[in-house]
Amino acid sequence: MIDFTARQLRGFLFVADYQSFTRAADALFITPSGLSLMISQLEAQVGFRLFDRTTRHVALTQDGTDLLTAARASLLELDTSITRIAERANRATQVISVGAPALIASNILPLAIKEFQAQRPDLHIRLFDGDLATILQLVESGQLDTGIGFFNPSAGTRRIPFFRFSLMLARPATDRARATVTWASLHGEPLLALRPTSPVQRLIDKQLAKAKIVPIVTDVFNSLDTQLAMVEAGHGAAIIPSFGIPAGRNRRVVLTRLINPVVPIDFHQIRSRAAKLPAGADAFTAHLQDYIARWAGRAGIL
Repeated sequence: MIDFTARQLRGFLFVADYQSFTRAADALFITPSGLSLMISQLEAQVGFRLFDRTTRHVALTQDGTDLLTAARASLLELDTSITRIAERANRATQVISVGAPALIASNILPLAIKEFQAQRPDLHIRLFDGDLATILQLVESGQLDTGIGFFNPSAGTRRIPFFRFSLMLARPATDRARATVTWASLHGEPLLALRPTSPVQRLIDKQLAKAKIVPIVTDVFNSLDTQLAMVEAGHGAAIIPSFGIPAGRNRRVVLTRLINPVVPIDFHQIRSRAAKLPAGADAFTAHLQDYIARWAGRAGIL
């Protein structure tokens, strides 16, 4: 009898999507050694290797590839079954409301919701796009079930690790593509920035100051969409969070990983301390994490 856990299968899916134990472990908020042990235990239980591993490369074996589709379908079926049983037991609402910043709401959530609702037509995901302060207020008041974003701790909400992104450099598509760019190379470079009050810009400014890098800020904008549009038009480069990759694909820009160091951006899910979540909310959260991991892993953003 094979005895493995849903957590092991989810770890297997993340390593397969990222093709990296380090990046998958970051996304799961566990250590690479812990994830490696989890996969080794799973391999011992199923009786075959899932990955070919070297110091620089991780790839699915043929047996691992055969298992991947079944594992993904099994986890979705498990999440769906648990949610349906809980809904029946608790008579929960069939509407789940989710708040996210505009860039996430317009470029990531729509397709993720479509995928989820193809499997769960009985649930309706109501999406709210707004700024972080408004989302926080609506979650605290119970008008939104959950919010996803770059939130600081607050007394009225529980803050749960959701996904780890990182900072990247966006340049016009006419520039030469590179695998990575160092922070040191940005010294004196003209940059398009966000408002100083933006949480993302505060993180960027903190890293620039720490590295003693003095860029030339040519323009300042309120939104990442405007920032990317100006990069596309050739007005300069911009440091953006990697959750902007889907938006960048719709524009003629080159996105490159910033290294030395890699600067993480931890997204959290927030939920009200005073309100109970609808029964389907956790299943949608798990689906959304898996959806992001698939494109983030292929892009190698961490």
